[in-house]
Amino acid sequence: MENNKKIIPWYILNILQENTDEEHPVSEPAIRDLCERKHGVTFERRTLYSSVSMLKDLGYDIEYTNTGSSQGYYLADKSRTFTEPEVLLLCNAVHASHFISESQSKALMKKLLSSQNKYFRKSFKDSVYLPNPLKTANNQLLQNIRIISEAIRTKHVIHFHYLAYGFDGRQHPKDKEYTVEPRYIVYHGSRGYMLVTQTTHEGLIKYRLDRMADVTIGEETVTELSEEDNTDAYALSRNEMFMFSGTPVKATLHCQDRILDTMLDTFGPSAHILRHEDGFFDLSITSPAQNILLFAQQYMDVITITEPADLKKQMQDMLKETLERYLGS
Repeated sequence: MENNKKIIPWYILNILQENTDEEHPVSEPAIRDLCERKHGVTFERRTLYSSVSMLKDLGYDIEYTNTGSSQGYYLADKSRTFTEPEVLLLCNAVHASHFISESQSKALMKKLLSSQNKYFRKSFKDSVYLPNPLKTANNQLLQNIRIISEAIRTKHVIHFHYLAYGFDGRQHPKDKEYTVEPRYIVYHGSRGYMLVTQTTHEGLIKYRLDRMADVTIGEETVTELSEEDNTDAYALSRNEMFMFSGTPVKATLHCQDRILDTMLDTFGPSAHILRHEDGFFDLSITSPAQNILLFAQQYMDVITITEPADLKKQMQDMLKETLERYLGS
């Protein structure tokens, strides 16, 4: 019985977490009744007062209201592990993330919602979420992140199989097993990536976390990361143009003023800009060549690659080839 008395404050806290908020206080008799029904303990009114006082001393913001029909105690939102807006933000992010499978998304959101009371969970359940058809079917993501994080911490290589779509619309492992030196985990858009180095390639290479399967940590340790690659990793994760891996090149884009907002959204407000008086500006960027070419194609009506000359020539050749295909069709 003595042990039950010691744990009564935590039973009361559980009742307040599950059943109350500012709009739904619970009266003193109701708290005692819920504790008896849910936890099998009974106690007097003074025990409730002393338990609430102890919880307040521990930092829990427990309020009492006596306005109209609303009378009783409730746990303030700020005393929960997550506030309601934080839970909504995190649940929306999980639902929108393509690299988290449907089953893992539901499990994560269930854990987040468990920090809230029953009224919030019901309102969330009743809200309409459009299905996310782009979610991966690979349920190994969370395990992958755990293993990769451990490998990065201990500076060991990892082995894995990489998945690719077949014409049956399903992902299948490629024939070979990959061995890489994991460096960073980064996120871009609705995808998660692992940045790695490999002895067979220069610079940083990326792999999608949701495309990795059968990840294991190898016995070999990784090589020391060069200062250049370390700098590149931060540059890659900082800007939005993150499609292809490869050695970064410095380029200058001649842009119309009307695309300024898009350019700064993509490359960051600290990007180097040289403004002209004729409605154009030059933007200096550093990124793998394929990224720059793809970006310039996407905005070819307002962007021109001016430097370097060989990259400009590649763009010209690509446009000529495209024009010939359309004229010949």
